[in-house]
Amino acid sequence: MTYDGVDLAVGNGTVDFTGQYLLRRDSDPALVGAADEVDTEGFIAEVVVTPQCDLGRHFFTLLHNRVDSDLAAHDLESVTSAATYLLARNLRLTAEYTFDLERERDRIVLGVVSGF
Repeated sequence: MTYDGVDLAVGNGTVDFTGQYLLRRDSDPALVGAADEVDTEGFIAEVVVTPQCDLGRHFFTLLHNRVDSDLAAHDLESVTSAATYLLARNLRLTAEYTFDLERERDRIVLGVVSGF
């Protein structure tokens, strides 16, 4: 199997963009000695907005994720938006909405994230 890809990150601390593209070629993805080559490509694009740069408590994120494979069961495409409020250095509130374009389903996540 081989992987090829690129990664790009640009920003100024207030608005940051990250993008990645990956192509995977696998001559035997099921490990059964098959001769069929499977190509899978994917990309992710993310914009993070931090209005007060690293001193702020508010963070907003937009994300687009896509996987396109010769194995249709592995196809994926979704968009996500999120808002985060930093309560303390290791404690934050988060709200996230994701829409799965491939399966036409949505998901909402509300939570508290902590690290100790």
